[in-house]
Amino acid sequence: MQQDPCPTNAEEAIDIAESGLLAATETLTVRSIAGQKYDRIIKQSIGEIPNAALEEAPF
Repeated sequence: MQQDPCPTNAEEAIDIAESGLLAATETLTVRSIAGQKYDRIIKQSIGEIPNAALEEAPF
């Protein structure tokens, strides 16, 4: 699967998100460790990047 490069600025990232080109998160595995302020994401899976929105992409 070919992927476009990362956005170069915040405005471009917002355009991509608003165009529906983000894959949905399917699962997250989080680890909590006593004494640490924050939990950690140790595993994740995402769905397919929506192809239908590619024709309407702002770039």
